[in-house]
Amino acid sequence: MHDLREAVQAIVSCVTPAVVLPSGFRGAGPHVLAFAARDDPAPLRSDHHPRLALSVSHWYHVVQEEASGHWVTAVVGYEYRLLSGARELLAYHWHPFGRSPVTWPHLHVNASVESINLDSVHLPTGLVALAAVIRCAITDLGVAPLRPDWRAILDRERA
Repeated sequence: MHDLREAVQAIVSCVTPAVVLPSGFRGAGPHVLAFAARDDPAPLRSDHHPRLALSVSHWYHVVQEEASGHWVTAVVGYEYRLLSGARELLAYHWHPFGRSPVTWPHLHVNASVESINLDSVHLPTGLVALAAVIRCAITDLGVAPLRPDWRAILDRERA
């Protein structure tokens, strides 16, 4: 769990000082790694889009490996949301548990094209790394990185 929290914290530290906190370590799960309620969504600095914000939820189980006896984290879902004020712009979801019949990784886009409302469409994506979402926010949406080493961090954590 420690490695997962450190990796997620390093990624989000590229764009926000908000801290991710775990909801638990062992036992029944899944647990969630997310910003504290007071920091969610976390504001992002951007001259072009002054109301941009980020919300991150990373669901995981902590399991003991049979062979080694070591405790490891297994990521079992995520939700990464980019918002403009209270309006969700992009939401990357993977929630293979719960009530929704949509259990594959997908993207929600807050947009309409002609008579198609894309808000409720589950656009398939494959698994999306948080580092890729943060890189997109910086390079395509004009979010100001808070660290000079943001490229190295995102390259390292993407792997």
